[in-house]
Amino acid sequence: REQRIAKAGWSRGGYQTLDLRGYLNTTAGGRPPGTLRVGGIPFETSGGAIDVRRAGLRLRKKPSGPGSLYQNPYNFISAMDGDPVTILLRVPKRYYRRAWLLGAADDSNGASRKMTVRLARYRGDAGVFFADSEVAVPRATDQPRPGMPLSVPNGAGRLWLIEVPLDPGSMQDIMAANDLVAQGNPSQVLKQDADVPWIEIDLTRELRADLNCMLPLGPPSGVRIYGVTLEESPVRMVVTSPALGNLFEPGQAALFDVHLENVATAPQIATLVARTVDTYGAATSQSLPITLAAGEKKTQRVTMAAARLGKNDARFELTDARGRRLVARKTTFAIVPPDTRRAERDSPFGLWSWGGGHLTPPNEWEAALMRRAGARFTLGVKYPSKHKFGIGTGTDSVIGVFYSKEAIQGDPAAEAVKMVEDMKARGSNPRYWQIYWEDAISDRHHRRYPPSLIGRPPMELDEAEKARLKSYWDRAEAYADRVRREMPGEKLALGAFANFTEEFLRRGFPKQYLDAISLEATAFRTQPERPPDADDVQGLYFIQEWKKKYGYQDLDTIMVESLFRGTAPGYLSERDQANYYVRDFLHGLAYGVKLFGMSAMITDVSNDYYRSTWGNVGLCHGAPEPSPKESYVAYATMTDVLDQARYLGYLETGSYSIYALHFAARDGENIYALWTTRGKRAVSLQLAGGATGVVIDAMHNQAPLQGGRITVSESPVYLKARGRVTRVQPGAPQYHEAPPPGSAPVDALAGLTGWRPANERDPLLEDGNPRYPRRPGAVSFAAVQDAVRGDCIEVSGQASPGSPLLPMYGGLERRRPAPIPGRPRRLGLWVNGNSGWGRVIFELIDSKGERWMGVGGSEDSYGHSFVNFDGWRWVEIDLPGHFRQDYPWPTYGNWTSRGGDGLVDYPLALSKIMVELRDQIVYVNQLVPVAHNRIRLSGLRAID
Repeated sequence: REQRIAKAGWSRGGYQTLDLRGYLNTTAGGRPPGTLRVGGIPFETSGGAIDVRRAGLRLRKKPSGPGSLYQNPYNFISAMDGDPVTILLRVPKRYYRRAWLLGAADDSNGASRKMTVRLARYRGDAGVFFADSEVAVPRATDQPRPGMPLSVPNGAGRLWLIEVPLDPGSMQDIMAANDLVAQGNPSQVLKQDADVPWIEIDLTRELRADLNCMLPLGPPSGVRIYGVTLEESPVRMVVTSPALGNLFEPGQAALFDVHLENVATAPQIATLVARTVDTYGAATSQSLPITLAAGEKKTQRVTMAAARLGKNDARFELTDARGRRLVARKTTFAIVPPDTRRAERDSPFGLWSWGGGHLTPPNEWEAALMRRAGARFTLGVKYPSKHKFGIGTGTDSVIGVFYSKEAIQGDPAAEAVKMVEDMKARGSNPRYWQIYWEDAISDRHHRRYPPSLIGRPPMELDEAEKARLKSYWDRAEAYADRVRREMPGEKLALGAFANFTEEFLRRGFPKQYLDAISLEATAFRTQPERPPDADDVQGLYFIQEWKKKYGYQDLDTIMVESLFRGTAPGYLSERDQANYYVRDFLHGLAYGVKLFGMSAMITDVSNDYYRSTWGNVGLCHGAPEPSPKESYVAYATMTDVLDQARYLGYLETGSYSIYALHFAARDGENIYALWTTRGKRAVSLQLAGGATGVVIDAMHNQAPLQGGRITVSESPVYLKARGRVTRVQPGAPQYHEAPPPGSAPVDALAGLTGWRPANERDPLLEDGNPRYPRRPGAVSFAAVQDAVRGDCIEVSGQASPGSPLLPMYGGLERRRPAPIPGRPRRLGLWVNGNSGWGRVIFELIDSKGERWMGVGGSEDSYGHSFVNFDGWRWVEIDLPGHFRQDYPWPTYGNWTSRGGDGLVDYPLALSKIMVELRDQIVYVNQLVPVAHNRIRLSGLRAID
């Protein structure tokens, strides 16, 4: 098959017809073997067709068991594997600008007329790279008419000429591996791919966003393909920058080199268009004429315009004499001030690094990127923290005792001797030596809300858990005792996940052995301000309270492997990643964190681990071109503005969705970090003595404080002033959300007609999710008239028995379930919020009587259903559903089904609205009463 397709006689820079024999999976409607032209495009037909309906799911479910994360067969499927559910064409590695398809669609039996053409490289640990193009194909029975593609008769129907634009520039690292290696790029990605002469074309169904990539999860495609011809660009284009990480200083030209090669036999006249769009949406464009003789290579130096500091999107597009795109390349660059920070060993900021693993950039590159961003610490010995890379004077955490989910055996005293000898041999002078890492007593122990803080008895351990805890204790005690005797100047930190750590504190682990308590927390998609959870930054509240409760107040608090926020499909936008990371660190500083040892990551990985929860969490895109995300600049701004600053406290802002954290700068000035959790809001500030100040935004651009007013948003800004802020007055909030066109009404929520109180206790709500317990509360509902929304429902709560850390719940039940039309993806409604972190929860009934409650799993990890805002705002909440029976929607885990098979059967109906309210919330780092425990609801609609 490879020999038939990768023909040596193919011409360059023109049409390449594919011999589809060996790929055909149906003979229905097939044309006789031969050649034909449609609209000047040549095709080879082979007597059959490729039926895209049969295309299956390339990404298999990962095997369970030890090491399963690295056993994903998605890495290893190729066109040569004969996999019956994949349709992969292997072709020579060239810059194909378009694919031309000869085909038709059959949309009977609910089949889709759409399909996806994926330009791809599937090659084991060398990474999985792809660029997708989705097209719609007319039916075989359609008749030609104006605006339709060209076609040819085929029996009783027609075959259509379908143009599919391809994007080889997005796979530059694969397409140009030889060139980039020759230019001295040391990336393992390039080295592993330089000798591979092929790429693959995947024909599949419509794509949908999974939690880590775009997968062919759409409806089965009714498209059949009878011929495929590729059109190679006559010019190859490779874009590089002389600056590591595409980082430039203010006043420095942002330079890129565009390497061009005419692979055709005729001269080429083209235009290179270079565009930039900065973080604020300002765009610039420039056009450069390009002339290339046959076979000529040329490098064009391009200076990109960037008037302001911050991250910029860059696009280079080469068009022919008729203005048609030949090839394009997208990348990013940033204008970032030079590193003038004074903090070194006293810095709290550190980042995770894989030290070249998972095809990340070389240590030297990551070290330089970290230091430029203001990070001073990372992992231990083999990672970029070594002195020769200049990242800092020490490391954040070197392994002290590290078992990480493995069986614990052997003699603790003997192991302690070995560990201390290893410490002496390392000689890396870390800030802390970490005792335990990624460890837990058990999964059930780890995944539950700490009972000691909500007035419940400790969890009763089973015999296996008791034995495991004793083994952990004995080893930690033996190790710490030996360190104190033989290396008394070294600092020891104890901890892993929160509940693991509490077992040691509650049982009185000797304080003289410790210098710090550490926390591992993942965060992923949750907002930093979300009420305390063991797996996000607010887990620091638990550490804070345990230190007071058990008498460990004198110990430092540090974070180790923590705070990972991805930007792959289904996770966060790059803007949200930037906002959340900075707010994570600001909260951590408010909790007194001395060191964020390995919090966030410097670059994404470049192998298939990218599609894990941890592989796409970098501040920069991955190797071989570690270009900056917005989070890189936001992180660098924070570390620069707060260089050697001290946290002093927070200001009362008049709203628990507005934050104003106060720091003392090293020069004696005051620094205030300000943001809001939703939308934008004008804030009026009064400064002592009529002082003025400078406002620094997340991209490090500065402007004088005008009239004492700042507009705060979800991106933190910083006010630096000589005088202290003595008063904060919030203005009206501004939100951009609104009901989308085409949404269908479900219930106006204009009163209580048709509703009755849902007063019964619900064990699913109270303890169905051990990570998120609730308590029954005094929650009442009333029909009211609102000045903005008219008739609506008001929900109010009164303090109720139980821990204020737990939300109260109450609800309304429909006397008759309200029908929900269609197959909606979301329900939306208007909510008048109180910034009290309440929550709106729906119960649905499907057509088979199965009940679906919007709780469980991660409990809305995106935070869409939480009331963390003031005033009226349109809120949309994702519903459960399945792409196909064995593959649920990404938000399916936020729902729990009762009384059925776990599959959503349409139509749905609304049966209940449950509401959480809180009488107290954790604001910054303290438990405070909610001032107005009332919200209002209006206008419920279904959204496709």
